[in-house]
Amino acid sequence: MPQHAGVIEIHDTAEISEDTVLNVTHECSRIVIGPGARIRGQFDLLARRTSLHIGARTKCNGYVRMILAEIGDRIDIGEDCLFSSCKFRTSDGHPIYSKSTGKRVNPSADIWIGDGVWIGDGATILKGVRIGGGSVVGAGALVTRRREAWPGSAVISGNPAEIVATDIEWRDRFGDDTV
Repeated sequence: MPQHAGVIEIHDTAEISEDTVLNVTHECSRIVIGPGARIRGQFDLLARRTSLHIGARTKCNGYVRMILAEIGDRIDIGEDCLFSSCKFRTSDGHPIYSKSTGKRVNPSADIWIGDGVWIGDGATILKGVRIGGGSVVGAGALVTRRREAWPGSAVISGNPAEIVATDIEWRDRFGDDTV
């Protein structure tokens, strides 16, 4: 369970599975888990001033891994999201520099997931990604910052990911209209 020097706020109605690891290694970092959320996975905030916010009623039905490794990194997850076993990374893990200028060429970047996003099994969400509300990320997708923002109500799938359908909606449960 929690290993931390930072702040972890878990709403009274949130559920955290026994095998979940909340690792906040610096005082100025924080995890906020909203009301009714069901969380399972490993959440590593490894640098100062990192922040993870998981919205109300978001569910992790598989083992989710989130890595925030650089100062100031942030992941914001909307409300009513559904995650299977998937991974989020706000940085590449090692800095890369231009030999001619000495400037870093791969800075970290925040991740933002809108309300009602479903992320399928084995999907990877990389630094700088913004996914609009109501979207579905297909199993095994590799979602990168190939565009300013991925639209809402879209199916995003493939490696590298692309938009395969738009103007969609999904439901958490099958209704009476299923065969």
